Amino acid sequence: MRNFKRGVAFAMAAVMTVSMTGVISADANEESSTISSWKEEAVITPTEGKLVGAGYINVKVNTSVTDAESYNIVFDGKKAVELEANGENEQMAEVYTTSIAKHTLKVEAVLASGETVESNERNFFVSKKGIALGEDMSKTVELKKMNLSWYYNWQATPYNNSIDDGVDFVPMIWGRNQDDPDGTKDENLFKYIAEQCALVPKDANYILGYNEPELSAQANISVVQAQKGWEEIQKLGKRTVSPAISNPNGTYSGWLTPFLKGGTVDYNGVQIEIEGVSCDCVAIHTYISQRSVSMVIDAVKKVHELYGKPVWITEMGIFGSKAYGDKFDYSYQKPGENEKTGAFIKEVCAQLDEMDFVERYAWFPYNINSANDIDSNDASGSTALFDYDSGKLTDNGFLYASLGNPKGYETYKLTDADKYVYEEPTTQQPPTTATPKVEETTTQVTPTTVVPVETTKAITIGKVKIKSAKATKKKSAKVTWKKVSGVKQYQVQYSLNKKFKKSKTKKTGKLSIVLSKLAGGKKYFVRVRGINGSDKGPWSKTKTFKTSK
Repeated sequence: MRNFKRGVAFAMAAVMTVSMTGVISADANEESSTISSWKEEAVITPTEGKLVGAGYINVKVNTSVTDAESYNIVFDGKKAVELEANGENEQMAEVYTTSIAKHTLKVEAVLASGETVESNERNFFVSKKGIALGEDMSKTVELKKMNLSWYYNWQATPYNNSIDDGVDFVPMIWGRNQDDPDGTKDENLFKYIAEQCALVPKDANYILGYNEPELSAQANISVVQAQKGWEEIQKLGKRTVSPAISNPNGTYSGWLTPFLKGGTVDYNGVQIEIEGVSCDCVAIHTYISQRSVSMVIDAVKKVHELYGKPVWITEMGIFGSKAYGDKFDYSYQKPGENEKTGAFIKEVCAQLDEMDFVERYAWFPYNINSANDIDSNDASGSTALFDYDSGKLTDNGFLYASLGNPKGYETYKLTDADKYVYEEPTTQQPPTTATPKVEETTTQVTPTTVVPVETTKAITIGKVKIKSAKATKKKSAKVTWKKVSGVKQYQVQYSLNKKFKKSKTKKTGKLSIVLSKLAGGKKYFVRVRGINGSDKGPWSKTKTFKTSK
């Protein structure tokens, strides 16, 4: 009887051997298929070969091993995070790096017995390179062609189409609602910020703060308002990037210093003392009127030293204006300018890539014809990375695609079909409309079959009627108009000249637009027309408004 019991016990030990995921295995020496599957899929994100942005990186891991007490996330061969088993099948964690390289992740499941089971390694790549792309800049460019690890669009939601396919999105809480005439009221502002926060994607790891809040034509938020709105942003539990100030040289004491460090500020005409708020990194805009790499690097260093935080450059570019003479004309069509701008891009990216406290940077590309729909910088076309209409990349777009890529990363293979080719405008002679002279003849002509000529009915776009055009705040104005049937976009043209010489234009799909960065105390002329692709309607009647001094 004793021997029988012993045999039964041995058999039960073999049958009841439990795998590390709770699945019973009939053979203690053969690893279950479930464990093999866990080893393959222990790291859920980043996916194999993925290009991700530098800084804090979201890692999702499989924590479904039944008899595990904890999990170690091993990053580049070193234990980076320890997670307690909590009964969930998946858990999130973070790792940090600004090293542009191939990186590895694996998970160690630490069992109750003290044994450790290791997953397979997951390889992914890190880059700092990104781009700023507003919705009016292109509907055709494919960002993955430039090997970008991230992008943003001044909005809380991504495009989720072919534009951003495969490129990570960073949401922004821009500021106030420009379409709200009562947007200056605190309750409206905070309600709008809360509404935007609700739109932020759940899987975003960073969130960008307000856009140039010190400017009346941009977010236009006081420090006190901004701090209160920041409380709503922090509720999301994301890594935060500070508001970005417009000043390009790193001197941010007027707005950002009290926002982050506290101090005395003006609030509704009263001087009050405030404390600073926390953020994970500081954003900077660096538009310069010279192709000076040192100016950009010095600004980045100054901001880092002042606030002791990692730095993001969320807008980086060169602005040129023909109004200041040939020296500041960086037009795409001007011989040699594209090459000079390309040399600047190459050098500044190389230096930023080497700076460990710089987490990310985003180039701001003007359109090829830089008398464009963005702002008044009418000689910045050599900064173009792509043609807004076709989405094809310029020479500098090809260059940007080649920069900042980790060794071993499989970059997008660009071809001649991706390249933009500039064509000089040609003057065409209008076709003749004269009726050919027909000679009379008495010769009998055999009737022939007449082939009907297909005609296309001309597309007629109705005339726009402007409802109002008035200055709203210093150096800005709002124009509204009535909807024209069948029109998807409108072109707004404005100028200081009633004949619209040296005019500027903007496009929008809405029935209103805010014109910013205007000259103070000046009379402006404005008109609007509907456009559908290459078809354009007639201009509206001209309206005028005067900006405040």
